[in-house]
Amino acid sequence: MKILFLSEYFHPHWTGLAKSILNAAIRLQERGHTCAVLTTKFDKNLPTVETYKNIGIYRSLPLIQVSGTKYSATIVFRFISMVKVYDLIFINCPNSNVLPFTLISRLFGKQVVVFSSGDLILPKGWTNRIVEMIHDFSMLASCTLAHTVSNYTHDYAQHSRILRHFMYKFEPLLLPTSNENEVDAEYDSRMIEIRKRNGVPYLVLDCHNTRTVIPAVLKREPIDFAGNPLSRV
Repeated sequence: MKILFLSEYFHPHWTGLAKSILNAAIRLQERGHTCAVLTTKFDKNLPTVETYKNIGIYRSLPLIQVSGTKYSATIVFRFISMVKVYDLIFINCPNSNVLPFTLISRLFGKQVVVFSSGDLILPKGWTNRIVEMIHDFSMLASCTLAHTVSNYTHDYAQHSRILRHFMYKFEPLLLPTSNENEVDAEYDSRMIEIRKRNGVPYLVLDCHNTRTVIPAVLKREPIDFAGNPLSRV
């Protein structure tokens, strides 16, 4: 099967979700599938097209940045040119283009999975309420059109203001936090650098990496554990 992942952030972005999408693609390729990722070019120095661990990565320039989102309009047109090649479209949300992605996928007769990492909850204010309403409308429409709706757990989905309406098509999916026993030294070092740059008085580590990081930092840095290792795809 040919699978196209749509994610606003992807490798080499250091976040856990971007890392999980990468590892999911690696695992699926090991099982004989072909994977590619269409994403935004969050760093202007990144190549527009590259191959990383046999995964094709296609980046579109962002038009504007709103909060932590870098919105790209050109990514939609690029998606139109790519979608017909793939069998399954996996949309990683929050995604500012989730509705056009879903609509185009259905028009081309593709299987669609909408994976929501969480509801959008912003600080108080009319502007943020409007943003939330636009997001919720896009997600509700996209989940209605999608073949499968997913999140990490049934419990979260049942209490989500979006996903709870789609339990009849919900499938839990725990994305892999690591690629087997591979240690990502760059990922660990960047987590440490963030602490040093921002002056946070503790170090946050993913549990799957602590066995290699703890010996180097345990005696000099307090550690706050964030999350537990997830079962793998």
